Amino acid sequence: MNSKIKAFVIILSFIAIVCVSFAITLRILHSNKYDFSATSTNGNITLQDLNGKYKIIYFGYTFCPDICPLTLGILKEALDEIENNDFLVVFISLDPERDTPQILQEYVEFFYPNSLGLWLESNELQRVAKNYGIKYENIMLRDSAIDYSVAHSSALFLIDENGKFVGKITNLTKEEIQDAIKKTIK
Repeated sequence: MNSKIKAFVIILSFIAIVCVSFAITLRILHSNKYDFSATSTNGNITLQDLNGKYKIIYFGYTFCPDICPLTLGILKEALDEIENNDFLVVFISLDPERDTPQILQEYVEFFYPNSLGLWLESNELQRVAKNYGIKYENIMLRDSAIDYSVAHSSALFLIDENGKFVGKITNLTKEEIQDAIKKTIK
């Protein structure tokens, strides 16, 4: 090979490396840390698949004796009073061992009909929970029929119709939820 061809190949290689690096950088900059890959009763789904609707995401589990049903009940009241059907309630299980997509869907629809129950693989759940700032831990229960409980933080996450994080609600009163929802849809 003569020196002109070698120089040309080196320059082309350099340009290719720069282009690939730029593409990776753009992908990282435009990726959404709140996105996920989950299973629903309709198959695999991502947060991006839900674009076009406002989303309220809640992490919990169907065996939860108190916090999850209470939060979902308050959320239902808040949404019913606003009379806005543009919101999709997304319930993500923190108990992939016991919850299934079917159980999750039935559970969350009991509280609010425009809902989606999602199941994530353990590794994906750990990543997504960390990105949302959700802490959870299985607590073994001696002499209990349910074997364990899942202690978890409780918050609602508002995501706009384009998949962009809007806010987090930690004061889970009906009024606080309604105020946050109204600010989201303005």
